[in-house]
Amino acid sequence: DGSLSILVHHFDGRIEWLGSPINALFDPRSTRQNRLVPQGLWSGHQEPIKKIVRNANGHVLVSRTDDNNAVIWRQRSRPSGPALVRQSLLSSSEHIHRTCVIGDGKILVNLHHDGISVWDIRTSPAEQLARCTSSLSRKPLCVLEVPAPEQSDRVVYVAAIGADLTGTAWEINLAALKSKTSHGTETNGVVPLLRQFCTFSLNGMHEDVSYIFPVDPD
Repeated sequence: DGSLSILVHHFDGRIEWLGSPINALFDPRSTRQNRLVPQGLWSGHQEPIKKIVRNANGHVLVSRTDDNNAVIWRQRSRPSGPALVRQSLLSSSEHIHRTCVIGDGKILVNLHHDGISVWDIRTSPAEQLARCTSSLSRKPLCVLEVPAPEQSDRVVYVAAIGADLTGTAWEINLAALKSKTSHGTETNGVVPLLRQFCTFSLNGMHEDVSYIFPVDPD
């Protein structure tokens, strides 16, 4: 039909589809700046996906591979219908056991062998903001945001529970997110972004538990 299609593979894994009429593309007299017109963009993983988690309302998804790379997707409304748009890329040097998206998808928590890390996923690539060292005595079953009677824009709590039904809870100071106070320790009286809040035990449960899932607040 007299047109040319070009596929461009970017270093971050995206594949871009560009198109142009041949006469416009190679016309030396043309002063057009948009000789190549974007037709589509594909992005995703280069390895098999191991796990997918979402935030409470389902508007933000995280897909993760065995090599501890994750893609954060956000649902957008378009005239043609809802679409998933890549929001951020996350690459961790540590093994990721479990993942939890906090609130409306601005930050994310990863559970590792010996602690948790908090990531800013508003930009790409994602930036690690804080890390707190801690370990569970048994295999981790989950890491999840703890429901609160009233929603707060200042602090949230996350908890990890092990196979022996003991767990650890952490406090994330959302007010410190803008200043990005990190490392999980208090410095010069400044409240850190992340700190261990408490440990606990679910003594009332005697059954073997394989996994724990969060329940949608609605």
